[in-house]
Amino acid sequence: MPYLRPDHTLYLDVTPELLHLRRKAAGHHEVEPEYFLHDPAFLTHFRDYFCRPARPATAELAVASGDGDRQETAAVVQALFTYWAGVR
Repeated sequence: MPYLRPDHTLYLDVTPELLHLRRKAAGHHEVEPEYFLHDPAFLTHFRDYFCRPARPATAELAVASGDGDRQETAAVVQALFTYWAGVR
């Protein structure tokens, strides 16, 4: 149902290796089993769904890298939301 698609979607893309390192740095790696959302096969499927859709799930898709530090990523996200708010 095309009318149910969101106007904007932000896909924050992070490499599986960096997700693994962030999880390990937070102490989750030693006490929890492998997390399926960080599985490379799942991430590939998920990335393909949003970034290479045969039929877009959203009216406008922005793909941003989440590989930088948190302040850089927050600035990119804030700028994008500010832009989207001004387009209306």
